[in-house]
Amino acid sequence: MAFWDLVESEGYRKPLEKAWEVAWEPFRPQKIVAEGDQAGKPQIRVGPELRALRRLLRAPSYVIPELRDREIDMFISLINRDYERKRLEAIWVKLRQTYQQEMEPQAHHDEPRPGALRDAVLDAMQSCPGAIGELLPVLLYWNFPKVSFEFLVDLTKNFGFKQSQRQQRIPYLTWYVDNAKHSERPVPSLQG
Repeated sequence: MAFWDLVESEGYRKPLEKAWEVAWEPFRPQKIVAEGDQAGKPQIRVGPELRALRRLLRAPSYVIPELRDREIDMFISLINRDYERKRLEAIWVKLRQTYQQEMEPQAHHDEPRPGALRDAVLDAMQSCPGAIGELLPVLLYWNFPKVSFEFLVDLTKNFGFKQSQRQQRIPYLTWYVDNAKHSERPVPSLQG
């Protein structure tokens, strides 16, 4: 029996979801009322747990958004049933197949339709809950060598003519495209 089937059949889903949510709560920035010169104005205070987590996640080899409430909400949502592994695997298989057909066509395949990968990515983004859909194009970029950084930039333009529209609709993907300091990804070593 699969883990999630056991959790569901034994009635552990709600307690597990609650425990997961409670575990993330100490990392949330706290809203406080300022004292002194700023008395009465609401401010955000970052607690020691969040400061420690931010330090752990800071590395020169990759860049991630600063953790705030929105990111904590995303982490909490990852235990949601909408993120079923089999469903995500099926989405990924379809994206990989479309990539192979369009970017690495074989002689025995039909000529792929230009833009098929873009359309498949857009469909996948819509079918995934929350920010997971926005992370799929980045995952494609890092896993498939013929997906260029320009592909990501062009993909974001499907979500709005203006930068502000894209930031509203796809904040994580827009952030990644705006903050990526590289145009070429490093080639992973196959040596152990």
